[in-house]
Amino acid sequence: MSELKPVTHWDVVILGASFSGSLIAAILAKNGLNVALVDSATHPRFAIGESSTPSADLILSSLVQDYELDELAPLCRYGSWTQTYPEIRCGCKRGFSYVWHGGDSGYQATANHNCELLVTASESNELADTQWYRTDIDQFIFEQAINLGASDWTSSTIETIQHVEPQSWSLAVTRAGQTERMRADFLIDTSGASGVLLSSLDIADVTQLLRTNTAAVFSHFDHVPSCEDWLAQSQARTKDFPYSIDHSAVHHVTEEGWLWQLRFRGGPTSVGFVTTPDSSEFREMKPIFETGQWDHPKNRFPASLFGGSQCSSIPGQVFSTGRLQRLRESGAGPDWAALPSTVGFIDPLHSTGIAHSLSGIQRLAKIILSGNSTSAREQLQAYSQSILTEHRLIDEMVSGCYRSLWSFELFSAWTMVYFAAATTFEKNYNSGRRDFLCSDDSSFLKTVSRLSQSLDQLNASGRCEKRIVEHLNFLRDQLAPYNHVGLFEPSIPGMYARTAAEKT
Repeated sequence: MSELKPVTHWDVVILGASFSGSLIAAILAKNGLNVALVDSATHPRFAIGESSTPSADLILSSLVQDYELDELAPLCRYGSWTQTYPEIRCGCKRGFSYVWHGGDSGYQATANHNCELLVTASESNELADTQWYRTDIDQFIFEQAINLGASDWTSSTIETIQHVEPQSWSLAVTRAGQTERMRADFLIDTSGASGVLLSSLDIADVTQLLRTNTAAVFSHFDHVPSCEDWLAQSQARTKDFPYSIDHSAVHHVTEEGWLWQLRFRGGPTSVGFVTTPDSSEFREMKPIFETGQWDHPKNRFPASLFGGSQCSSIPGQVFSTGRLQRLRESGAGPDWAALPSTVGFIDPLHSTGIAHSLSGIQRLAKIILSGNSTSAREQLQAYSQSILTEHRLIDEMVSGCYRSLWSFELFSAWTMVYFAAATTFEKNYNSGRRDFLCSDDSSFLKTVSRLSQSLDQLNASGRCEKRIVEHLNFLRDQLAPYNHVGLFEPSIPGMYARTAAEKT
């Protein structure tokens, strides 16, 4: 290493400058703390994890109000975002949509929507949630953090991290060919899967506790045809849809996995396929993504869904992963913390990532700014435990859906476990109860556990029709205390027109 430059001291050093690291940096800097944002890369850059939810918008709105982040207020709904910041690309997300391509015959349009499920998350386009084009939004929030006083240490490599003593960290950081020594009272790891601080602290990997086991192949594509047009051409009753299916997170589902489509206004479409990492389907989909040969006989999805689409210039390549799931055994200590997305990750299926990150920011900012070191240590310990509980809960809900993929009826019913948790969280939020997805509700945790055990028994029993009906009835009865929005009872089969949290 080159000769060290003089030491700089920071109240908080944040490792990672994605939207989450930048947002907590903005909050802390605005409240008078000396904050540095350290990242090996710079902006703009490609990132995955783009689908927002009503829960995310609720939390972001609270952060905007609590910390007077007026520049971020328009991002809380699609209408104000596109009106105020048309240059920051996003997509309209009215809800979650699922199209069944399983069985021998693939998608079949029926009057009762046997192959479709649409769940409304927003009552209008104006009030809709958003698909975040992360290249734009991550850069925008980073710039806001710098404008509010956070120091820009992007394009920097962390050489060493040393815990000198309580509330005293020493980091050797190289940038522009020079190595500098940073001192910090508190570290926050927002570096995601790399887990820079967690790895330095040898925080144990406990991924083996998770049931979900999936991998993904994904990229952004230009000129992806309209899904609604394709459904109309397939004789689907699109007039029954509560919103345009293209204004949603679209899930194309088979027995082996699912393919997502997230559209950005004036931009590309995010497309990814998720299945088990060792499956033939996973091995076969990557070359299909890379070559654009959507008519390949191994592609389970209609080639007409993709038409003349091609990989976008950003990122300009197709990515594939190993197992997506990861979990560490701790998420905080007396003078450090990690955001939920760094502590662990489950799966993109229920779009929990943005909301979970914002929830972690909300809790950590409050703890750090409290000024009470004794109370903060206790709260950080509780924060760490809550993050682990939340990941385990998401894992149960997601793995239940994957274990149900052999039947679209069963899979659709299992999505209601998540929707019950999400809508209950949204209902309770403004009254002050903010445990993420009901993760602090012991009754709900027991309910999900019982449902998971019942599903295991169904799968072990040979999946006979009688047991399927019994399980579906059991699931419906167990979720009744958390069913505030008419889940299982749409007036049109498969079409949930009113599950949205109120927005103003």
